[in-house]
Amino acid sequence: MARVKAQDKSLQGLLVNPVTLPKYQRDAAWPSEKNHRLLESLLEWVKDPRMDTPDHHFYLGNIVTTESDLIVDGQQRFNSLTIIA
Repeated sequence: MARVKAQDKSLQGLLVNPVTLPKYQRDAAWPSEKNHRLLESLLEWVKDPRMDTPDHHFYLGNIVTTESDLIVDGQQRFNSLTIIA
């Protein structure tokens, strides 16, 4: 059985060590409402006075990758956040 290990990574960490999409992954298909909701959540987080504290993180959800950095789950969120960034 494959071993699974979890790691916390920042968006910067994901962008510095690029992840890629496997050829079998479906096209990005989030409706604009979900993208808008993600952007609103980010803006609320930025306005939060606790944002400057080291332990106040924005939780995007899980982005699952293989050992070779292929995205297995979380493509839609990652694509949207990359576009917003």
